[in-house]
Amino acid sequence: MAACEAILTALQSLDAEVICAVPGISSEWKARYNRLRIFDHPVDLQPLLSHADLAITYGAGTIATALLAGVPVMLVPQMAEQYLAGLPLERMGAGLMLREQQSIEQCASLINTLLTMPSYRQAAQAFAQRYANFSTEQACQRLWSAMKVKLEN
Repeated sequence: MAACEAILTALQSLDAEVICAVPGISSEWKARYNRLRIFDHPVDLQPLLSHADLAITYGAGTIATALLAGVPVMLVPQMAEQYLAGLPLERMGAGLMLREQQSIEQCASLINTLLTMPSYRQAAQAFAQRYANFSTEQACQRLWSAMKVKLEN
């Protein structure tokens, strides 16, 4: 991810516990960012999000996972689809996107804004409350039923 170094540097300066999943990260980078708990493999987000103040991601699926846990999101889109997923995130006030300027200062500013302005957490929590009964299994069943009807017609 293009902004990875700037984001890690901004996170390194925080007085906070930071957990990062960065598959393929080098041991040199792990040593450089030694204040961060860096995993070089995917991690289960569910137990982490229940204690998180912020989620930083480039993936659209992680946006929903974080919001369902009531956690605001900083999105770092890498392709058009991710950027498009970030637009409603910003519109609902539950997160911000890192756009063209991907400097350490810009990353730190967005992180600080998302951590200190209560409106972002409130919007994420409102999303979580609104969709508290959401289930992936139920959504897949509805999708399958709709596809079946379409195929049968």
